[in-house]
Amino acid sequence: MGAKRTFMVIGLFLLFSNMVYAARLIPYLILPNSSINVTQNQFFNFTTGVRCKEGDCGNVTATLDPNAVYNPSLGAPYCETSESPCIAGSELLMSADNATYLNGTPAHEPHSPNTIDGCPDIGPFKYLSDEVIENMTISSLDGIGLNANGKVRVDIYKYCPDTFRVVNLFYKNNTKNSPFIFIKSIQCPVIESFGLLSTNFTLGNAGGNHTIRGVSQILGDEDNCSRYELDETDDLTFYVQDSKETILMDPTATPFYTATQNPTNYSYHECLQNMTDGKECNITWEVNATGAVNSSWDFFTIYTSDNASVLQNETEKVAVTIVEEEHQELLTDYNITTIINGAITEYRFYHKNHHFMTVVDDAGTFNIRPHPGVDVNGWGSSWYMQPFLPGANLSHTTIQSITDDTGGISVEAIGYVSNGSDRTYGTWNSSLYFSYDPDEKKVTGYGDYKITLAGALSDSTGDLNLYKIASNYLNQTPLLTEGIGDTGDMGYVNITGTSLNGIWIPTTPSGYFPGEQNNVLSIDVSGEHNVIDSAAQGYAYIEPAYKPSLKVVLSSLDAPITFGGFYDVPKGKDFWEDNVGITPLIKQPNSTLSYDFNVSFESLALEDDGKNFTKFNKQLELGWNLISFPLNVTFKSLNSILRNVDVSNVLTYNGTWAYYKNNASNNFRTISEQKSYWVDSAKSQNLSIEGDEFSSLNLNLSNGWNFIGYPSLNASLLNETSINYSVVYSYINPNWTSNVKGRNESLNKLNQFNPGYGYWVKADSNITNQYNFLLAIKHGST
Repeated sequence: MGAKRTFMVIGLFLLFSNMVYAARLIPYLILPNSSINVTQNQFFNFTTGVRCKEGDCGNVTATLDPNAVYNPSLGAPYCETSESPCIAGSELLMSADNATYLNGTPAHEPHSPNTIDGCPDIGPFKYLSDEVIENMTISSLDGIGLNANGKVRVDIYKYCPDTFRVVNLFYKNNTKNSPFIFIKSIQCPVIESFGLLSTNFTLGNAGGNHTIRGVSQILGDEDNCSRYELDETDDLTFYVQDSKETILMDPTATPFYTATQNPTNYSYHECLQNMTDGKECNITWEVNATGAVNSSWDFFTIYTSDNASVLQNETEKVAVTIVEEEHQELLTDYNITTIINGAITEYRFYHKNHHFMTVVDDAGTFNIRPHPGVDVNGWGSSWYMQPFLPGANLSHTTIQSITDDTGGISVEAIGYVSNGSDRTYGTWNSSLYFSYDPDEKKVTGYGDYKITLAGALSDSTGDLNLYKIASNYLNQTPLLTEGIGDTGDMGYVNITGTSLNGIWIPTTPSGYFPGEQNNVLSIDVSGEHNVIDSAAQGYAYIEPAYKPSLKVVLSSLDAPITFGGFYDVPKGKDFWEDNVGITPLIKQPNSTLSYDFNVSFESLALEDDGKNFTKFNKQLELGWNLISFPLNVTFKSLNSILRNVDVSNVLTYNGTWAYYKNNASNNFRTISEQKSYWVDSAKSQNLSIEGDEFSSLNLNLSNGWNFIGYPSLNASLLNETSINYSVVYSYINPNWTSNVKGRNESLNKLNQFNPGYGYWVKADSNITNQYNFLLAIKHGST
């Protein structure tokens, strides 16, 4: 009995003396530590930590709900539900997670090549060299999941060796059958760091499996498959719900995506590596809540060790409820609408629903078009904010980001200096901020602009053009107001500098390069009331427009700036295209490679833009109508006045008959409010005009017959006038009416002048300024 007990005690001693106590992971919450509400489509921070206790915990990973999986039959990451977002996280693409890269051993990412058609990556398969794409996420912007015809955002998180690297984004709206379509080239926003590259587009109109493809390439390449060393191609396939189906939220999915990395490998955070007793590591995720309003989710972090004896551990759970996104107008007066049409992306800037500016990316151009007024047709001069050398095709620009806040809208852009048809000569970047003043109807902007040339300007093809203002100046063309004159998008340029001051009107001279140079140069292109009578030139009628001014001021200590302007004289009547080019220049020879500029911008609406003119409607009956115009008509061209009615002929009389729309003798085209007009109407219809009420108007009546109009909106009795008349006739289709002095008053059916009617008046003497007397009656000054 005693021997047995002794053996048992010795056995237990040996057992306990050989036991190894397992280390433990102690996870904990930091922020938030209790239930919270988060706003739909807004970012919030989620922070947790982990502590190693009682031993060696090894290398630790931290995971926050990845929701895409690798699909072997597709050969790429796949989201089998239409939940938003669909994420191909680092555990799938895993370029930076693979430790062999860090050890210098070339190796493919997991599941290589991660493409549905076997498009391969091309070596050397080295971390931060060609293996650079870390995360691909597609999210619904409609808040209802990935739905046919839905608006989505694609986010690609990648390593950027420099800003010449891009992700070229391609899309298939049918994974099996349709071809890849190029969506956009997104340029790296950072250097030697990880950056988030994003863009928006609209899904196809059918449900099923769709695929996005990101190709990391050099700026200028647009291939949907890797073809050079350092290129990388990755796909993400996702299920799109047909628009006619009901979208159900999957309660097991997590409707969030992280803008920051989900660190499923210790290499992301050094503090997760080789965790020993007492060591702690805290991790913060920047999370976007893209799920359904009023849905609630348990948020937690899973910590896992590569030491098999250390069990997986989870933090406590926090209930995160998604609440309704506030309407943007409640948060800020500014918002942005993006319109994609093939290679053209248009960003429309709004202030309290007023569209005050547009930025256009058209095949690599950076075109800023202000619209400070309310004239719907008021686009005018365009500001191409990018540098180029003589004869270059403007291109090579990437608009990196456009964001709004409570005070305005920020625009970040980068690109290359355009040189020739497709070459470049350096890089540039700009950061601009725009705002709108509705009271002054003015757009203002300011920012920074930097150009770095690839070599000395002296060795290039010519002077450096810092930007271009493209406009249209129309010389001696028919006007909607009256006669022949100058109109277009602009009237003149006001040039201001320390020693360079002056006005340039494009025709005097057609090319203007004054030569004086200044470190500060202001170029102010005046706005113009574009009243071209295009119909008089045989083209379709164009509505008149108030073209705003456009002023840009550059200042720099690096080099003096001079002015350059050119007018394409043969296009002086071409209203459909730009014929004026205006640019500040840095002249050769110059050995400076880097130029920094401060930029300010201003665009003002013309004074009458948005003015409320008085309107008058005149009923035309089928056949002949005798009419006049009771307002100071804004646009006196009959092409403008008659654009919305169907008439076959217009006549007036001034000693002889004049005709409009009479092929045999078309010898007038503008109206005078002092005259009457015979109008032959093809049907019963309404003629609408607009203008100002007259405050004064001179009219001389000659002894004898006068064919006059009545320029007032108020009727006047004939016997209140000082006209010494014997007969007054008018025609109210289909009857004549008259007043003859001396005859029985019962026969005089015409007793007053009425607005909109025309009159034959037989005066018994010459009369001067008769209308001033009639208008005085209207204004109550008699």
